Amino acid sequence: MGKGVDKAIFNLGIGVAFGAAVYFITVYLRERRNRLESQALFPGPATPCCQDEQPLSCSDNTGACCQDETPEKAPESSGGCGTGSCCGGSSAPKKTVRKGKMRKAPKEKLVEKVIFLYASRSGAAEKLTDEVKEYLSAFNQGLEMVKIDAQEMSIQQVEEIFCDKGRNTLFVFICASYPDDEFVDNLKSFFSESATDWRFSKSELKKCAGMIPIILGDSTFGDDVFCEPARTIARQFSLLGGLRTNHFEIDNLKEKPDAYFKDICQLIDETIGNGCVEEPVDEGVETGSSDEEALESDEDLELPGNSCKSGNVPDLEDIANVVRPTSSQVRPRRTRVAKEMLSDKLRGALSKQGYHLVGSHSGVKICRWTKAQLRGRGGCYKHSFYGIESHRCMEATPSLACANKCVFCWRHHTNPVGTSWRWVTDEPKMLVDGMLAGHRGMVKQLRGVPGVTSEKMVEAMNPVHCALSLVGEPIMYPRIAEFLDYLHSHGLSSYLVTNAQFPDEIKTLPPVTQFYTSIDASTQAELKAIDRPLHKDFWERFQQSLHNMKDICGRTVYRLTLVGGFNFFDADNYAELVKLGEPDFIEVKGVTYCGTSNNAELTMKNVPWHEEVVEFCEQMCSHLPDYSISCEHEHSNCVLISNHKYKTETGWKTWIDYHRFQQLYDEWKENGTKFTGLDYSIETPSWAVYGSEERGFDPSMKRHYRNKKKEAKAKAMAGEGS
Repeated sequence: MGKGVDKAIFNLGIGVAFGAAVYFITVYLRERRNRLESQALFPGPATPCCQDEQPLSCSDNTGACCQDETPEKAPESSGGCGTGSCCGGSSAPKKTVRKGKMRKAPKEKLVEKVIFLYASRSGAAEKLTDEVKEYLSAFNQGLEMVKIDAQEMSIQQVEEIFCDKGRNTLFVFICASYPDDEFVDNLKSFFSESATDWRFSKSELKKCAGMIPIILGDSTFGDDVFCEPARTIARQFSLLGGLRTNHFEIDNLKEKPDAYFKDICQLIDETIGNGCVEEPVDEGVETGSSDEEALESDEDLELPGNSCKSGNVPDLEDIANVVRPTSSQVRPRRTRVAKEMLSDKLRGALSKQGYHLVGSHSGVKICRWTKAQLRGRGGCYKHSFYGIESHRCMEATPSLACANKCVFCWRHHTNPVGTSWRWVTDEPKMLVDGMLAGHRGMVKQLRGVPGVTSEKMVEAMNPVHCALSLVGEPIMYPRIAEFLDYLHSHGLSSYLVTNAQFPDEIKTLPPVTQFYTSIDASTQAELKAIDRPLHKDFWERFQQSLHNMKDICGRTVYRLTLVGGFNFFDADNYAELVKLGEPDFIEVKGVTYCGTSNNAELTMKNVPWHEEVVEFCEQMCSHLPDYSISCEHEHSNCVLISNHKYKTETGWKTWIDYHRFQQLYDEWKENGTKFTGLDYSIETPSWAVYGSEERGFDPSMKRHYRNKKKEAKAKAMAGEGS
């Protein structure tokens, strides 16, 4: 048995030795053939510098021609041998392996101009552009550097800088990028059309020195669309023959662009020294090209160590890294698998903000007015306008995702965004039960707080209202109708808020206690600037949503948030939108300042005074003969405009009979009987009516002042009044 083993080992050794010999001979012949082809493509002097006797290096490893007596050292980044000089007076072809498919770097050339093409929203991209440009200018004096705002460019200007004047130009593309966005639309249009137009040369941008993409995005969109569409622009630049580096992808919500400053400057500086992008990314395999296009002959592959730059022989293990699929292999079809909306990182961030997360896409959070009324310190404006018991109201949402990125978002855009539902869908029953449990758990923590009585605590532990206005777009939840039905079956009233971007979903809603639509602007341009919607047809969706409101079974409300410097004008245009949806009520509220972040553009200067809000409402009513101001809540800087059909001889009927609504809902569910908002409306108390001395504050409660001067002033005014 021992002899048999020895013989097998001997035979194995012979086989390995023979295979190694064949492999090294193949490598030698391949290198020789490549060099001969290179000399044919890039002819040098009659006598080559690199002799055949030395196939893997220059004659003396100095990078100088063999005939030169005194070799001069050239820049390290140039030269076919990687030593800083050209062999035989010409640049030997250099190949780069990147993501499977290799591209030849162009002949030696010089960067004549650097164009910083930036597109900034909040100023972060422009700030980074200025800092990088200033730094590089100090080390590259004499080199022309130009800064251009991509958002302001026409398609003709884009074509001019890339096609007509792009020769030897390095493009540094610094862009704030979000999915389904019309930002830098002309730039996107030029590349998307050119990349698919058969009349446009696919080597048109080969004359450029290349592109370095630096993209600022939002990771909450999901990995599959993070930093789109700027990534698409960079890919299409490559498909048109341009050389580009890998992306710098910066999560602008969680990272500081300054952290990448050193790496960005170093890459740009090296590229300027090289004359072009040294290791370009090839898009042939990335963009889904056919197997036939992906297959290359052996001469188009560079094995590790097998170049004029290195004399090392490749490892046998490295061969597997360059094996390509055969044309008979079929690539599997990519299918999108629904995933959970909340990542672990996002869960942690939202939990720190006080959310109680329910399931994979919902949440509940205790409102400050719940705490206030629980302590007898007053209720929210819904208490004054509609008779809600604030301490018995649960603020929740079945969808933390939204289709807008509003400038005044009080969550600073930490929630996910999207134009359609693409996540795992939880059961409505599980969500409602989880929200009630989470709400009760947070209320229970207030036991023993000064002002909280045992009677109020018992009431608060049994909520009777649900405000679906916490964050996100509740109507995006695919099973919102079942969710609302389960709420009503538990005796909870529903206050559903939407951003008017899902008109079809509005048409299929069951009766709602009160349905809200946020009206943040009166024109298409203003809406785009304030709400920053993701839908391209956002204005059409907005108008259709308002039109569909007229078919809602229940009370309907327009909700206007006034932001100084953005939408604090055009009361007549708002009046035209009112005629489109004919709501029962119009809530007009001054924006609430929620602090500063990378995504919050507002300051206290944007917050209007209550008197300014009232004045704006009076202007609106002057254009609306069927509407008048009915209530106000000065503490919340909020005013209510009501349709005259809710006006009585003694006042207004804006409050809700919640028990009556429940009866009407049950009848609708049983036999389909429709009803209107007037069918469950009751008289508004005098202290909540506009013009009252209390200005919307419930006199049965005690107002709490944090500012002692304001408290003293209020007491003095009360003394004068008595």
